[in-house]
Amino acid sequence: MEYRLAELRRWHEADEIRRTSPDRADDKLIDEVASAAAAHQARTAARAAYFRMRLLWDDDKVIQCADKILEMATELEKVVDRSDLRKQSEAILQGIGSLADLARTRTAQSSSAKKKDAR
Repeated sequence: MEYRLAELRRWHEADEIRRTSPDRADDKLIDEVASAAAAHQARTAARAAYFRMRLLWDDDKVIQCADKILEMATELEKVVDRSDLRKQSEAILQGIGSLADLARTRTAQSSSAKKKDAR
């Protein structure tokens, strides 16, 4: 969530500069805005959380879902217009919700299986 928000802030900051200073509309602008460092820190934290999750979960479907979310968040910086940015942001939120639901379901299934085995 924090990574998504940091990327959105960075995108909007770069977009404002592009709109007010067309001569600054280059591909490197997204990395030069003030919020870029915060976005990079959030990306590092998101990747660390992703790798912790991979260590703790032995479920390929959960890992693939988390991988897709991280990839979508990383792609936010490449989005060209506000409409696509909104769609991508919503897709990330839906993906996070799906991941939480999937993890909860898998945890419940695992817990039920362990209870049956204990009987």
